[in-house]
Amino acid sequence: MKLASSICLAALMQPSVGQHASEEYAVGFKYIGDGFCLDNDLEFFAYFEVDVANAQACFDLCKNKYWCIGINFSFPNCELNTSNYVCNLKDPTADIPPEFRPGCNSNICSSECSVAAFEPMSGFQCWKKMPIDVPSASPCG
Repeated sequence: MKLASSICLAALMQPSVGQHASEEYAVGFKYIGDGFCLDNDLEFFAYFEVDVANAQACFDLCKNKYWCIGINFSFPNCELNTSNYVCNLKDPTADIPPEFRPGCNSNICSSECSVAAFEPMSGFQCWKKMPIDVPSASPCG
């Protein structure tokens, strides 16, 4: 487990979405901090890297991939965070475009594959993809 004084736990942060990105394209995401996203074990995620035309394109790519759990963004670099299982192309349903460059590692998201913190890195932003609230079909809620 990576333990460093530079790691900032998301639970201690009071992020401001408007400070770093327009809420218009960050809908469904939570700003975690300036740097690279870390999982609950404070390890870096496996990811797919792709160059994008703008920040909105990065958010849209993540929104449209079920396996994307967050992004590291520094224009034009967009890193879609995922599990090592998906990164190593072991999930046949993942639909990975050929232009996506894998950045796989030994991390397997052992406790929970969720963005929990960030490690500061100048120029990058960590964003967590939030769960989608599905309204209940029941009139009783």
